[in-house]
Amino acid sequence: MFIGGCRRLTAGNLRQIPKFVKFQSSYHDSSRLPLVSTSVSVFDLRGETCHVALRTSVSGQFLRLLSTDGTVNHAVKKHEEEGGKEMEVGSPKLGSDASYLKMQHDQKSENDETEKEFKSQVELFQKSLETKTQGSAANHRGGITLPEEGELIDTDSLPSKRIVKPVYNLAALVNKSEVLSNLVKLGVDLSVVEQDHSGSNLLIHLDFERDVQPVLLYLHDIGIPSSDLGEILTRNPMILKNCVEDLQNHVNYLRSKNFLEDSVVRIVTKCPKMFSESIEDIDATLGVYQRKFKLTGDEVRHVVTRLPKLLTWDPSKVKSVKFYMRTFLGFSEAEVKQIFLSSPRVLLSDRHQIGKRFDYLYNDMKLTHKALVTWPQVFRTRLHVIKQRHLYLQHLQRAQYDPQQPNYVALKALVSGKDRDFCFHVAKSSVSHFNDFLKTL
Repeated sequence: MFIGGCRRLTAGNLRQIPKFVKFQSSYHDSSRLPLVSTSVSVFDLRGETCHVALRTSVSGQFLRLLSTDGTVNHAVKKHEEEGGKEMEVGSPKLGSDASYLKMQHDQKSENDETEKEFKSQVELFQKSLETKTQGSAANHRGGITLPEEGELIDTDSLPSKRIVKPVYNLAALVNKSEVLSNLVKLGVDLSVVEQDHSGSNLLIHLDFERDVQPVLLYLHDIGIPSSDLGEILTRNPMILKNCVEDLQNHVNYLRSKNFLEDSVVRIVTKCPKMFSESIEDIDATLGVYQRKFKLTGDEVRHVVTRLPKLLTWDPSKVKSVKFYMRTFLGFSEAEVKQIFLSSPRVLLSDRHQIGKRFDYLYNDMKLTHKALVTWPQVFRTRLHVIKQRHLYLQHLQRAQYDPQQPNYVALKALVSGKDRDFCFHVAKSSVSHFNDFLKTL
């Protein structure tokens, strides 16, 4: 590496110069990597005396080339003025005779003015180095100490910040955290909680007696069984961020809407994320469902108790599915309302998946809208299950879905249960025969 027209000596070149002097000093910040480093190399140019090169890693440049005996290296200046061409160590210009280099190095300068210039240059360098590290020196206990000429400094002995091993899951902190250990005893699944970084960060900073225990006591007072507390905290660990007054306000809102106590317990257990929503948003969501589906108060309470997730679900998505079923699938307003009351989760499904199932049920199986409304859960059954069982019944000549005809097969019986139950109760055959038929598809 050539800097300032001079080449720093390598390990192989050091063996050729008997009195080669080299030291290295580092300013170390305990919170960062070394900010300032000073490297010194001693070498000879054109028969002149040995020189010192000082460098800072902040600027990445050599500040000054100074000689060890107090003289400024005029050969370096002249070399820089000539264009700074690269010069190899050991070349005729540098002098390859080790004894000659040693003799030149041991000579004493007799020029007092040059010696004073050398000392002034060192002082200027120290001031410039202190200016560059002024911002970081406040955090450094020992400050910056420049090494003496010829001093060898061991970089391994420099102070360093204590290394903390990274933690990739909450399980590694259970034995060290009272909150985590107690939550595990309650049945909280930390593998689910740590998927949300906000929940993980909250748990490791909580105090059990101050933050966790009051929430658990209140949930138990409103009728939540102890066995369900772990499930609630697993679903929504951010509930511990709320104070007891916030939880009480949400529960009082449900009671003000005439929800039964059993319904309140079910809603809190199945949808604890309700506590992370404002009461105004929850009230607006219930109002949307009531207006769009023309529900009564009892019907609203029935559907919310059946699927508490509706409290925190985006009502615009429900309206989109409702519009799709009305416009593209041909269901009437009353039929969509009946589907919403009997199986509200259908309105939370992807509308395109609903369309694929409807296409097969309506066009291939020849089922009417009225038949589909009797068991709307069929829209949440996997399409390949519907196809396999229908084709098997056709193979057995038992695919009869008209309730007015003999050997009627209900949709609930068709798509519910395992293959063993389907074969025994509906197809009236064995599971092995059903599996052999599937191999032909």
